Amino acid sequence: MDEENSTQEGPTWRTSQHDYYQDSHDLAEILKEQFTKAFPEKETEIIPADLIQFHGLHMPAVMIEPLCLSNPEDDLKLNDRFFLATIAQTVVDSLTEYDSIQFFE
Repeated sequence: MDEENSTQEGPTWRTSQHDYYQDSHDLAEILKEQFTKAFPEKETEIIPADLIQFHGLHMPAVMIEPLCLSNPEDDLKLNDRFFLATIAQTVVDSLTEYDSIQFFE
């Protein structure tokens, strides 16, 4: 069904993230802080984007790109279990911090 011709009430798939932009940004800031601590040699940035993958989600959403697969050095890191575990732990720590902040607000 075409979004413009939809008869459903409420937000369309495309606008479903609007209510979560600030929460998504807050989560992205926490992730940036944690990734900067875990990987101080790597530049960490937040780039706002209206990604189609997030359309239809009714919750905060961020995309994390810790590696650039076209970079040969990053490509080698895919086989480094410690590096991958550090990425995973950084995400867990960020989500835990975000959840504790949301719980107390």
